[in-house]
Amino acid sequence: MGLAVPAMIEAGTEAQKKEALGAIAQGSARATLAFTEPSGKWDAASVTLTAKPSGGGWQLEGVKQFVPDAEAADYMVVAARTRGDGEDGISLFLVKGARRV
Repeated sequence: MGLAVPAMIEAGTEAQKKEALGAIAQGSARATLAFTEPSGKWDAASVTLTAKPSGGGWQLEGVKQFVPDAEAADYMVVAARTRGDGEDGISLFLVKGARRV
């Protein structure tokens, strides 16, 4: 949770903050940050997982590794490379984890 919460505070929408941070603060949810990829590097140039607009949302394609406590996370903040509409860069996406019911 240590890295996911500051990322949500900085990059999350108000609705995401209300839902996810509220649940985390109450102790009913856990979050993690998915940044590292198979290269094992931590720099922005190493982010190759892509995000493409799809049906009013986003489709993420790629692999993240070394995600702390991923199996127990209700939320994951996922770093992905965005391309299109003249905007290239890295964006953060809030994804509901596998534990979320």
